Formats: sequence, structure tokens, C-alpha cells
Amino acid sequence: MPEWDDGRSSRAGCSAHDRTDHVTTADRLLGRFLRLWRPRSVLALGAPLPGPLTEYAAAHDAALRTLGIVRDVGALQSLGRFDLAVVTNQLERVPHRDGAELLGRLKNLHTGRVCVLVAPRVEHGVEWHSNDFLGLGFIEPRDQDRQAEQRFFYYDLGSYNPERRWNNPSGWANPENFRRYRW
Repeated sequence: MPEWDDGRSSRAGCSAHDRTDHVTTADRLLGRFLRLWRPRSVLALGAPLPGPLTEYAAAHDAALRTLGIVRDVGALQSLGRFDLAVVTNQLERVPHRDGAELLGRLKNLHTGRVCVLVAPRVEHGVEWHSNDFLGLGFIEPRDQDRQAEQRFFYYDLGSYNPERRWNNPSGWANPENFRRYRW
């Protein structure tokens, strides 16, 4: 079962003393994508919540549903759909396979957009590398600091597989050549 925060289905708030003066590259990127996508509902997994997420939710009256560390993916079954899911300090604490299953479930059932903040080097826990995320369809922004303490990856279904002229059924199998050529 997931660990539920007090604000289980609440509107997020953030006071001035909750914010830190230290803004990481991952936090900056998360803030940029929040402003770009403007989600009305956000599912946050892991702890602690990133500062830009709580600030965005408070400023834009976005519904923020928070879960602690999710160890059983089946616990997400009854959550429904969200505009965005943000995963923070979650993947390092569960087995690699469970983390990949969690990301897949979020992408396939709960949202079309996912942001992940993950520590690239972990002393005690599971290490995630760029290729792990690329294999799951996530993108790493070019302007990210690759030496940072926390890395940022995102998935957006709307830009995952753009329609291309050659990638449609009308050009497949060349039906006009069925009786002309043998291949």
C-alpha cells in the first residue's frame, strides 16, 4: 500500500519558509514544463515534493494528489486520470523492475505526461541511467546538467511518436505493385 500524505486529495499550499534558495537544474526544468503544459490535476509520487510543483499548484489552483513511496503498483488502480504525474525520489527506493512497471502504468493508464526527478548516483538503492529512461520513451532535456545531484526526464504522449508522411497505412506494402514485382 502507498504511504498517503495528509493532503491526500487536497489543493496544494506553500509558504515562504517551505522554499529553498537553492534551485537545482531539475527543479528549474520541472518549473518550465509545468508552465508549458499548465496541468489542472497532478499526481505526485515520492517524497519530498519538489518546490516548483507545490508553488505551481498553489498559484494555479491545480488539484494535487500526493502519494508517498509506492511499493505496490496495484495500489494505483483506483486513482483515475491526471493531466500530469511527477515522480520524485521514488525509483531509487524500489527494485528496478517495479520502477519500470510503475512508469509504464502511469504512462498507459493514468496520464499522458510524466516528469521524473531521479538521483543518478545512489549509495543505497537502485541506480537509474539515461538509457533506462530512453528505453521507456522518456526524453532528457538537452540543457540539463548531467553532473547534477538530481536528473530530470519527461514523457509526453503528444510528442512521443509524431505522425510522419511515410508512417501511415497508405504507403505500406505498395499495393499498386502486387502483380508487377515479386519481392
